[in-house]
Amino acid sequence: MNNARVFVVCGPVQHGKSTLARWISATLGQDFGDCSSVIYREVASRRGITEAELRAMPKEDIRSDLIATGDDLCDPDPGFLAKQLYYGEAKRSIAGVRRRTELASLVEAVGDADVISIWIERPDGPSISDNTDFGLKEACPIHVANVGGVASLRGIGEAIGQLQYRPECNLTFSPLGHSLSCQEV
Repeated sequence: MNNARVFVVCGPVQHGKSTLARWISATLGQDFGDCSSVIYREVASRRGITEAELRAMPKEDIRSDLIATGDDLCDPDPGFLAKQLYYGEAKRSIAGVRRRTELASLVEAVGDADVISIWIERPDGPSISDNTDFGLKEACPIHVANVGGVASLRGIGEAIGQLQYRPECNLTFSPLGHSLSCQEV
């Protein structure tokens, strides 16, 4: 693998993980990967239906099957989903890592310096039960409060994506927004 950074977006269900990962990827000129897509493909395969048919079903009707399948896939290797996206699909922006062990497994595989983990949370977001490990928040050095909607996430995603090209830069957030500060090399 090359030394390209990997951006991993973590957080609760429906708090903006995929949206933020999508904007980071757009800055990188790449597609993003979502751990749930790996799970959806597996569940659809097990049921003998297409992924589109599975996604058309009410989420609450399939949530327990999605969680159980994700757990099965990650049983032998906690980082299976993220590694499948990184190695199998060459994704550099990954949404949906849900456990500290999953993040640690990916970091071990690609090198700690190569992984930038981001926790996103929407203060007024839904509290849907799944298998998210909220202790993962402490493992993520960048925390994003999703309070400004899609336009705000676009700016944040673009700023985070710039870290790929400017490794000497640091990204900081405040209640007033975000800033990218760089030291000349």
